[in-house]
Amino acid sequence: MNYTPRQLEVLNIIYEYVEKNGYAPTLKEMAEILKINSVTIFEHLQALERKRAITRRTYESRSTEIIDKDFLSAKTGPQATVLLRKVIDRIPNIPPELQQEISNYLKKHEKPGITLIPAPGSPI
Repeated sequence: MNYTPRQLEVLNIIYEYVEKNGYAPTLKEMAEILKINSVTIFEHLQALERKRAITRRTYESRSTEIIDKDFLSAKTGPQATVLLRKVIDRIPNIPPELQQEISNYLKKHEKPGITLIPAPGSPI
Protein backbone atom coordinates (compact mmCIF):
# COMPACT_ATOMS: atom_id res chain seq x y z
CA MET A 1 0.00 0.00 0.00
CA ASN A 2 1.19 3.52 -0.68
CA TYR A 3 1.27 5.79 2.32
CA THR A 4 2.12 9.44 2.57
CA PRO A 5 5.18 10.32 4.67
CA ARG A 6 2.88 11.61 7.41
CA GLN A 7 0.83 8.40 7.37
CA LEU A 8 4.05 6.42 7.76
CA GLU A 9 4.92 8.65 10.72
CA VAL A 10 1.53 7.91 12.32
CA LEU A 11 1.88 4.16 11.72
CA ASN A 12 5.40 4.22 13.11
CA ILE A 13 4.27 6.10 16.23
CA ILE A 14 1.51 3.58 16.85
CA TYR A 15 3.82 0.64 16.23
CA GLU A 16 6.63 1.89 18.47
CA TYR A 17 4.23 2.98 21.22
CA VAL A 18 2.58 -0.46 21.30
CA GLU A 19 6.00 -2.18 21.27
CA LYS A 20 7.12 -0.09 24.24
CA ASN A 21 3.91 0.08 26.31
CA GLY A 22 1.79 -2.88 25.24
CA TYR A 23 -1.16 -0.67 24.26
CA ALA A 24 -1.89 2.00 21.65
CA PRO A 25 -1.45 5.73 22.19
CA THR A 26 -4.43 8.04 22.58
CA LEU A 27 -5.31 10.63 19.93
CA LYS A 28 -3.95 13.32 22.22
CA GLU A 29 -0.64 11.50 22.70
CA MET A 30 -0.21 11.00 18.94
CA ALA A 31 -1.06 14.65 18.30
CA GLU A 32 1.50 15.79 20.88
CA ILE A 33 4.23 13.58 19.42
CA LEU A 34 3.59 14.92 15.91
CA LYS A 35 2.98 18.48 17.15
CA ILE A 36 -0.38 18.70 15.37
CA ASN A 37 -3.92 19.05 16.70
CA SER A 38 -6.20 16.14 17.57
CA VAL A 39 -8.55 16.82 14.64
CA THR A 40 -5.67 16.42 12.18
CA ILE A 41 -4.51 13.16 13.77
CA PHE A 42 -8.12 11.95 13.66
CA GLU A 43 -8.21 12.67 9.92
CA HIS A 44 -4.95 10.76 9.41
CA LEU A 45 -6.39 7.80 11.31
CA GLN A 46 -9.54 7.89 9.18
CA ALA A 47 -7.41 7.83 6.02
CA LEU A 48 -5.41 4.89 7.38
CA GLU A 49 -8.65 3.07 8.17
CA ARG A 50 -9.87 3.64 4.59
CA LYS A 51 -6.58 2.17 3.35
CA ARG A 52 -7.13 -0.78 5.71
CA ALA A 53 -3.85 -0.16 7.48
CA ILE A 54 -5.42 0.14 10.92
CA THR A 55 -8.62 -0.65 12.77
CA ARG A 56 -10.16 1.19 15.72
CA ARG A 57 -13.10 0.46 17.96
CA THR A 58 -15.65 3.26 18.27
CA TYR A 59 -15.75 5.08 21.61
CA GLU A 60 -12.80 3.08 22.94
CA SER A 61 -9.57 4.82 23.80
CA ARG A 62 -6.27 3.12 22.93
CA SER A 63 -8.02 0.71 20.54
CA THR A 64 -5.97 1.46 17.41
CA GLU A 65 -4.44 -1.68 15.94
CA ILE A 66 -2.19 -1.95 12.91
CA ILE A 67 -3.55 -4.44 10.39
CA ASP A 68 -1.01 -3.85 7.62
CA LYS A 69 2.22 -5.13 9.15
CA ASP A 70 3.81 -4.71 5.70
CA PHE A 71 4.07 -0.97 6.36
CA LEU A 72 7.36 -1.82 8.04
CA SER A 73 8.81 -2.75 4.66
CA ALA A 74 7.55 0.57 3.26
CA LYS A 75 9.71 2.28 5.87
CA THR A 76 12.83 1.10 4.04
CA GLY A 77 11.95 2.72 0.71
CA PRO A 78 12.30 6.27 -0.55
CA GLN A 79 9.45 7.46 1.68
CA ALA A 80 11.45 6.28 4.69
CA THR A 81 14.24 8.64 3.75
CA VAL A 82 11.84 11.56 3.70
CA LEU A 83 10.47 10.44 7.05
CA LEU A 84 13.96 10.15 8.53
CA ARG A 85 14.88 13.57 7.18
CA LYS A 86 11.76 15.09 8.80
CA VAL A 87 12.61 13.47 12.13
CA ILE A 88 16.19 14.73 12.01
CA ASP A 89 15.00 18.21 11.03
CA ARG A 90 12.82 18.38 14.16
CA ILE A 91 15.82 18.02 16.45
CA PRO A 92 16.88 21.56 17.36
CA ASN A 93 20.48 22.68 17.14
CA ILE A 94 22.14 19.53 15.83
CA PRO A 95 25.85 20.32 15.73
CA PRO A 96 27.35 20.09 12.21
CA GLU A 97 29.70 17.30 13.37
CA LEU A 98 26.74 15.18 14.44
CA GLN A 99 24.89 15.92 11.20
CA GLN A 100 27.94 14.72 9.30
CA GLU A 101 28.16 11.61 11.47
CA ILE A 102 24.49 10.84 10.77
CA SER A 103 25.10 11.38 7.06
CA ASN A 104 28.10 9.05 7.05
CA TYR A 105 26.17 6.37 8.92
CA LEU A 106 23.22 6.58 6.55
CA LYS A 107 25.46 6.44 3.48
CA LYS A 108 27.30 3.43 4.92
CA HIS A 109 24.03 1.58 5.58
CA GLU A 110 22.25 2.78 2.45
CA LYS A 111 19.97 0.27 0.77
CA PRO A 112 18.91 0.09 -2.88
CA GLY A 113 16.09 2.50 -3.59
CA ILE A 114 16.95 4.89 -0.77
CA THR A 115 18.11 8.36 -1.66
CA LEU A 116 19.09 10.84 1.01
CA ILE A 117 17.15 14.07 0.68
CA PRO A 118 19.08 16.87 2.38
CA ALA A 119 17.19 19.52 4.28
CA PRO A 120 17.70 23.08 3.03
CA GLY A 121 20.92 24.45 4.46
CA SER A 122 21.94 21.05 5.81
CA PRO A 123 25.47 19.74 5.26
CA ILE A 124 24.05 16.22 4.96
